[in-house]
Amino acid sequence: MRQEVEVVLRMLLKADSTIPPGGRIDHAIDVLNGTTHGQDRPFLTTMEAAEALHVNRGTIKALVKSGKLNRAVGTFGRTIGVTRESYQRYVRGKMIGEE
Repeated sequence: MRQEVEVVLRMLLKADSTIPPGGRIDHAIDVLNGTTHGQDRPFLTTMEAAEALHVNRGTIKALVKSGKLNRAVGTFGRTIGVTRESYQRYVRGKMIGEE
């Protein structure tokens, strides 16, 4: 992406008050430039899933408990997030009205 385009894009995105602060604009620019951020991982952390679904961590835990999302297990059997596959399945289901 040309630098001029990036500058204008950043200005437009910063003008949108519905975009929360915290690096999302940088992440969006990186994606447009072809840089991935953990996209090759088979899981999303609980916080990443919560941010992506615009809910809190407690809601993610409830979705795991109800079986709508599968937990991703790390070292010593601890939950490190949700599986990318279950997250994508859940989002697809919400898009077509399933719950």
